[in-house]
Amino acid sequence: MAKGVAEKVTIWYKYHKKRGWEHNHIEDGWTFGSLPTPKHENQVKAWKAGKWKRAWGFLENGKVEEIVHSREE
Repeated sequence: MAKGVAEKVTIWYKYHKKRGWEHNHIEDGWTFGSLPTPKHENQVKAWKAGKWKRAWGFLENGKVEEIVHSREE
C-alpha cells in the first residue's frame, strides 16, 4: 500500500465474560459476515463458539480509524 492511501479494514472485537469486549484482530477489507474469516481450520470451530462484533474503518500509515460500528452479533 502506498503511503497516505487508506485501506478498508474490518476491526473485530470478541466478548469475554470477565473482561467484556476486547479488540481481537483486524481483517483486510470490509467483511459483512457475523464471524471473522478464518485463516486456519482450528479457527473455524473456536470462532463459531465466540461472541463477536465488528466495526469498519480505514488503515492509513499504520493507524486505524473506525467509521462504523456494527450491532453485536
